[in-house]
Amino acid sequence: MDNTQKPKYKSLYILPSLFTLANMGFGYYAITAALDGKWIIASAVITISVLMDGMDGRIARYTKTTSEFGMNFDSLVDAISFGVAPAIIIYAYWFNKPEYKEYRTIGWILSFIFVAAGALRLARFNVQSKSDLPNTNFMGLPIPGAAGFLCTLIWIYEKFLVTEPEYQRIFVKIFPITLIILSYLMISRIKYYSFKKAHYLFKKPIFVVIFLAVLIFYLVKYPSIVLFGIGFIYVFSGPVRTIFSLSKLSEKKNFNK
Repeated sequence: MDNTQKPKYKSLYILPSLFTLANMGFGYYAITAALDGKWIIASAVITISVLMDGMDGRIARYTKTTSEFGMNFDSLVDAISFGVAPAIIIYAYWFNKPEYKEYRTIGWILSFIFVAAGALRLARFNVQSKSDLPNTNFMGLPIPGAAGFLCTLIWIYEKFLVTEPEYQRIFVKIFPITLIILSYLMISRIKYYSFKKAHYLFKKPIFVVIFLAVLIFYLVKYPSIVLFGIGFIYVFSGPVRTIFSLSKLSEKKNFNK
């Protein structure tokens, strides 16, 4: 960054870090809420952390205050808020239940794998050169996406399904499988859209305004369902995109033959 790109006020450098710090505060609070058995609050707070994580990077780029310190600080905080916190929440919520005592060991292992995969994902992101992947993509599922999806799954179950015995038998298998899938997607080389260059959306702002208005309406009315839906679409957008890309590549090779 040359002098012409530096912000006018050096104090602006602290602004993105304040959002990162808020992200860490929400992640820590989510852990304490989970230890108190406040599962919906803990899950909702993690989704707020995801929002804070999205804000700090955009603010840093907008104010031209991106720095190596900010990137490393953000990664350390993400490891706490989106790695350790969700792993503790899922373990305390599901695997630590007396009726599922036999699953505690596998629960501990799977929760740790989730944390480890998230840490590896963050480390790879930090050392990855800009030329490796277009700026419009992430390599592997971003850890905030994995954490948000996992916590909205808990939120949905706790709010709507916890009193239904038949769903309990289903979800005792879904949670471990979900941890495995999310852990794999984070360390995979599957491409995910980064939304860093979504300026084309604003070419027709009226449609964006209408979409956001409808989204906010349903988000206020059905927050858990809307957030789970967004998370579900994003998590599986990578594999679906990869399948279509491989299919097109295979068709192209067959055509060339």
